[in-house]
This record gives sequence, C-alpha cells and structure tokens, in this order.
Amino acid sequence: MTDLPSVADVRADLSAILTRFRAGQTRAFSFGAGVPEAVVLTYDEFEDLGGESKFVVGAEVLEPGRLAGELAAVVAAARAGDGAPVVWGESGVPEAVHVVILSARAIADADASKTRQQREERIFFDILKSFRSVTKAKS
Repeated sequence: MTDLPSVADVRADLSAILTRFRAGQTRAFSFGAGVPEAVVLTYDEFEDLGGESKFVVGAEVLEPGRLAGELAAVVAAARAGDGAPVVWGESGVPEAVHVVILSARAIADADASKTRQQREERIFFDILKSFRSVTKAKS
C-alpha cells in the first residue's frame, strides 16, 4: 500500500486543498495511481518557476467542481502523452495548478519501493528539468 493520494482522493478534496494552500497548511504534493504521476502546487509556486512563460496554459481558470469532473480525463490524457498544466481556483482567481510531469515510460520505470519523499523529490526534480528544457527550447 502507498500513502500517495490517488486521482480519486485529489478529485474529492479539491476545495479543501485550496483551503489548506491559502492557510499555508499544505505544500505542493504529488499524486497518482500508486506512483507519482502529477503534482499540485500553488499558482504562486507555478509563477515562481516561470510556468506561464514556459508552458501553454489555458486562459480559463477551472472551478474545483468542474476540475473534479475532468481530473480523471486530464490525468488519462497525460498518461497518453498529451498533458498540459491546468490552472484552477475559485471565482476565476488562479490559486493552484495541476501539472502532469511523468511520461508513460517514466511511470513504468518508477520504483515503487522508494519512499514517498524519494518519489516526491524525483517529481520535483522532473518538474524543474521540464521547466529548464522548455526554457532551452524557446531560446
């Protein structure tokens, strides 16, 4: 068993995640089907990493209820190699970002015997690597 939140766990908890982000009670975290497949981070963290300038992000800020209905499809599309950051929040205010960062090959190669901290460190390293590679490609 893993203590990594599943897609269903995150989908059921989106409004509470925003509440915890606002109160500073939750930091960015990964989730997925037994292995880290995606990360949720605050919009401020995404901006600090230069996300808007490095990735194509939709103009719409999804409400938690709408994202809950679409999250499984968003992750499934990402597993197939067609993932993009999804900005979400309440009342049209960007507060959080869902970023899929592992390709299907990386998921298959993930070592489930590693601790959650080790897996999350890999996730964050992959995010930084993704941001850097996009920056280099745009140069």
